[in-house]
Amino acid sequence: MTKDIEETKKKLLEKHAKRLDEFFAKETFEMTFDAREKMIYGGMEKDMCDILDWHLQEDPHSIVEGQCPEETIVCSCGRTATLIRDDKGNPRVHEKKIMTRTGPVTVREYGYYCASERKLFSPLSESS
Repeated sequence: MTKDIEETKKKLLEKHAKRLDEFFAKETFEMTFDAREKMIYGGMEKDMCDILDWHLQEDPHSIVEGQCPEETIVCSCGRTATLIRDDKGNPRVHEKKIMTRTGPVTVREYGYYCASERKLFSPLSESS
């Protein structure tokens, strides 16, 4: 994982080296704050979404291909919640879009059921 991080950082640095020079060019200091902010966010917006996506993939509750989810977890009430499965017995995946300042990010996670509270939930929703 550390190697992936270093490679991703290197790619981003190479990609944005010229843009960073533009951000710090003498002329930009004569721009209004709003114009400067739009220039900076516009130049890096896509990569910020990619970084957020990467973090979500590395999150312990996110879905990682080839890894089996926990069969049970502890609900916020303190009791055991079980993994929700579809008709074929496969873990059910829940997707939701989160709007961030830089754009939408899709979160994929497994759902769990707490029989004590009679509720469906996902670990990320519970922790937020």
